Amino acid sequence: RRHTGDPRSRIFLLASGRFYERASDGREVDLGKVTQWNEPHLIVIDFYIATGPDHPTEVEIRFEDVGKGTKVMILHRPKPGSEHLWDERSPRYAASWQLVLAALVRHASI
Repeated sequence: RRHTGDPRSRIFLLASGRFYERASDGREVDLGKVTQWNEPHLIVIDFYIATGPDHPTEVEIRFEDVGKGTKVMILHRPKPGSEHLWDERSPRYAASWQLVLAALVRHASI
Protein backbone atom coordinates (compact mmCIF):
# COMPACT_ATOMS: atom_id res chain seq x y z
CA ARG A 1 0.00 0.00 0.00
CA ARG A 2 1.31 3.40 -0.81
CA HIS A 3 0.66 5.28 2.44
CA THR A 4 2.87 3.11 4.67
CA GLY A 5 5.05 1.66 1.92
CA ASP A 6 4.18 -1.83 3.16
CA PRO A 7 2.53 -4.18 0.64
CA ARG A 8 1.23 -6.27 3.57
CA SER A 9 -0.46 -3.34 5.31
CA ARG A 10 -4.17 -3.40 6.09
CA ILE A 11 -6.78 -0.67 5.82
CA PHE A 12 -9.35 -0.22 8.58
CA LEU A 13 -12.67 1.64 8.34
CA LEU A 14 -14.43 1.61 11.70
CA ALA A 15 -17.88 2.78 12.79
CA SER A 16 -16.11 4.46 15.74
CA GLY A 17 -14.73 7.01 13.27
CA ARG A 18 -11.26 5.70 12.53
CA PHE A 19 -10.12 5.24 8.94
CA TYR A 20 -6.44 4.31 8.74
CA GLU A 21 -3.77 2.06 7.29
CA ARG A 22 -1.61 -0.13 9.55
CA ALA A 23 1.73 -1.52 8.36
CA SER A 24 2.86 -4.99 9.39
CA ASP A 25 5.35 -3.35 11.79
CA GLY A 26 2.51 -1.50 13.58
CA ARG A 27 2.99 1.94 12.03
CA GLU A 28 -0.31 3.70 11.29
CA VAL A 29 -1.32 6.43 8.85
CA ASP A 30 -4.66 8.21 9.26
CA LEU A 31 -6.52 8.23 5.94
CA GLY A 32 -9.60 10.08 7.11
CA LYS A 33 -12.43 10.14 9.60
CA VAL A 34 -15.86 8.51 9.42
CA THR A 35 -18.46 11.26 9.89
CA GLN A 36 -21.60 9.16 9.24
CA TRP A 37 -22.19 5.43 9.59
CA ASN A 38 -25.76 4.40 8.84
CA GLU A 39 -25.46 0.63 8.51
CA PRO A 40 -26.25 -0.93 6.10
CA HIS A 41 -26.98 2.01 3.79
CA LEU A 42 -24.45 4.83 4.10
CA ILE A 43 -20.89 5.69 5.10
CA VAL A 44 -19.52 9.24 4.80
CA ILE A 45 -15.83 9.94 5.28
CA ASP A 46 -13.70 13.06 5.63
CA PHE A 47 -10.97 11.86 3.27
CA TYR A 48 -7.43 13.09 4.04
CA ILE A 49 -5.57 11.43 1.16
CA ALA A 50 -3.77 14.02 -1.01
CA THR A 51 -5.20 16.97 0.96
CA GLY A 52 -4.53 16.26 4.65
CA PRO A 53 -6.82 16.66 7.66
CA ASP A 54 -6.90 20.45 7.34
CA HIS A 55 -8.44 20.29 3.84
CA PRO A 56 -10.37 17.00 3.59
CA THR A 57 -12.52 15.98 0.68
CA GLU A 58 -15.71 14.01 1.30
CA VAL A 59 -16.47 10.46 0.21
CA GLU A 60 -20.07 9.28 0.41
CA ILE A 61 -20.62 5.54 -0.06
CA ARG A 62 -24.17 4.26 -0.48
CA PHE A 63 -25.25 0.63 -0.52
CA GLU A 64 -28.48 -0.53 -2.18
CA ASP A 65 -29.92 -4.04 -2.35
CA VAL A 66 -30.31 -5.10 -5.97
CA GLY A 67 -31.69 -8.58 -6.48
CA LYS A 68 -29.12 -11.03 -5.13
CA GLY A 69 -26.39 -8.40 -4.96
CA THR A 70 -25.54 -4.94 -3.71
CA LYS A 71 -25.14 -1.77 -5.73
CA VAL A 72 -22.34 0.44 -4.37
CA MET A 73 -22.41 4.14 -5.25
CA ILE A 74 -19.46 6.39 -4.44
CA LEU A 75 -19.58 10.17 -4.57
CA HIS A 76 -16.25 11.91 -3.99
CA ARG A 77 -16.45 15.69 -3.78
CA PRO A 78 -14.58 18.66 -2.36
CA LYS A 79 -15.53 20.27 0.92
CA PRO A 80 -15.26 24.05 1.31
CA GLY A 81 -11.68 23.76 2.63
CA SER A 82 -10.52 21.60 -0.29
CA GLU A 83 -12.26 23.25 -3.28
CA HIS A 84 -9.03 25.03 -4.27
CA LEU A 85 -7.26 21.64 -4.53
CA TRP A 86 -10.02 19.72 -6.31
CA ASP A 87 -9.25 20.46 -9.99
CA GLU A 88 -5.63 19.39 -9.55
CA ARG A 89 -6.29 16.30 -7.45
CA SER A 90 -9.55 14.90 -8.84
CA PRO A 91 -7.98 13.10 -11.86
CA ARG A 92 -5.79 11.09 -9.46
CA TYR A 93 -8.79 10.30 -7.30
CA ALA A 94 -10.72 9.06 -10.34
CA ALA A 95 -7.87 6.76 -11.38
CA SER A 96 -7.50 5.44 -7.83
CA TRP A 97 -11.22 4.73 -7.50
CA GLN A 98 -11.07 2.61 -10.65
CA LEU A 99 -8.38 0.46 -9.00
CA VAL A 100 -10.24 0.25 -5.69
CA LEU A 101 -13.53 -0.72 -7.32
CA ALA A 102 -11.86 -3.34 -9.51
CA ALA A 103 -10.25 -4.85 -6.39
CA LEU A 104 -13.59 -4.91 -4.58
CA VAL A 105 -15.23 -6.69 -7.51
CA ARG A 106 -12.43 -9.29 -7.54
CA HIS A 107 -12.77 -9.79 -3.79
CA ALA A 108 -16.58 -10.08 -3.95
CA SER A 109 -16.31 -12.65 -6.73
CA ILE A 110 -14.20 -15.06 -4.65
